[in-house]
Amino acid sequence: MISFKQGEDEGIDEAWDQFNELLEQGPNLGFFGDVMLHTFYFSLTPNSARFVSMCARGDLMEKTIREATQILQRVSNGEIVQRDWQKRRREEQNDKS
Repeated sequence: MISFKQGEDEGIDEAWDQFNELLEQGPNLGFFGDVMLHTFYFSLTPNSARFVSMCARGDLMEKTIREATQILQRVSNGEIVQRDWQKRRREEQNDKS
């Protein structure tokens, strides 16, 4: 868990989902939410970390655990919507060809 890293080709939503799955599947290590949040945030690629900070309107680590989790959930949901939109757009362009 502590060695978790976002893959270079992995979206924030995929990393967030994978991280949460690991939390649910793994043994309770006794870490508090702030340690887990810190682990996830510093596992992001530099571009993803900048994007999250922009969405947080500052340093995510200065937010409460609840605020930070809500921000990450919104970012994750937004990534899913954007990926679906891009996929539909590519399919529409392929249909026109």
